[in-house]
Amino acid sequence: GHFRHQGETYFIEPLKLSNSEAHAIYKDENVEEEEETPKICGVTQTTWESDESIEKTSHLTNTPEQDRYLQVRKYIEFFVVVDNV
Repeated sequence: GHFRHQGETYFIEPLKLSNSEAHAIYKDENVEEEEETPKICGVTQTTWESDESIEKTSHLTNTPEQDRYLQVRKYIEFFVVVDNV
């Protein structure tokens, strides 16, 4: 999926690692240029070193079912609450 923050577009997608909830988040402008490891979210108690290789997200392919799902427009409500009390 994608989201916008302060005028910038960001993409988020799951990494295809077995038994992992890792996701990649990257800016729209850096999709083709950036060769760095994507930033990981949703993972606790882990380090950047891993026995499993992380495939570059641009090399991942979708199944026909995923392609059909991705072509339908979807909406989500997203709320962020920040409490500095």
